[in-house]
Amino acid sequence: MGNSQDFFKQLGEPDLMIGGFRLWASDEVYIGESWEFEMGEEFVTVSVYCEAPSSHSQFQTPFSRFVLISILNNFIAQCRQFYECEIEAFAVTLYDPDCLNCPVLNWRMEREGPLGHIRVYMRVDLNIHPMHESENPRECPQTHEMQFLVDQSYLPKVIEDCSALRRKWRKKP
Repeated sequence: MGNSQDFFKQLGEPDLMIGGFRLWASDEVYIGESWEFEMGEEFVTVSVYCEAPSSHSQFQTPFSRFVLISILNNFIAQCRQFYECEIEAFAVTLYDPDCLNCPVLNWRMEREGPLGHIRVYMRVDLNIHPMHESENPRECPQTHEMQFLVDQSYLPKVIEDCSALRRKWRKKP
């Protein structure tokens, strides 16, 4: 399929974008993986690509539709409070669905300076699964930390995109 940037380009426009962070949510399974879950559970494949001037990171993981909507509700509420200057910073964490004590993505936003800038901190913790089932599946951890500066004028679009994503997944059967 080529390199990972080509793969993410094939996903089309991201559902959420801020600075170097891109997120897609789909009910399709990508990259040749198949996830098996309990009958009746509805899962969403979340694909994330994050880049900074000297680094990039990407991952895909399944999330329960219910958990994704819950995370979006929390993120939208905090983003609105942040935009209206009710809070100075906030953080959101996505956890590995196979290990609820294992964060996959830590996202923190805080105000920086008097001109309306926002510092976005991203930490992606990846556990690279080995090719053979007999190997320890948690033996190749990677951590990527990135940060970028954005203007607070981007927040209404971020809130709008998250709200659209939430509506999309609430409507799914």
